[in-house]
Amino acid sequence: MSILPPISKPSAAWADLKAFWAGAPKHKLLFAAASFVVPTFFIAMFLLSAKEATYKPPEVIFVDNWRADRSDAQIKAQQKIDTEKRKAMEARVAKAEAEKRAYFQSIQNRMERWGL
Repeated sequence: MSILPPISKPSAAWADLKAFWAGAPKHKLLFAAASFVVPTFFIAMFLLSAKEATYKPPEVIFVDNWRADRSDAQIKAQQKIDTEKRKAMEARVAKAEAEKRAYFQSIQNRMERWGL
């Protein structure tokens, strides 16, 4: 006397599953698909977040070492050079921000035209 049912072939199990779902209402198929997709999504997100981050080398910051006996004229000349470099950098940053702002504004305008 056996407690477990007899072992069947995979093709018979697949045919039985197809016959079961063929007569099922559509909402059961929808919930079956959702019950498969939702856990799969969360498991995939956990696996992707567990991925090791790529190596990023440390950022090196160079500091100028000035002589203590510099004259005021040398200091002012260096400040003028540094001010010009800083203004050029600020101009590049402002230009990049303006380009980014224009790009996002164009996207916003397209979305408004579509009614979003």
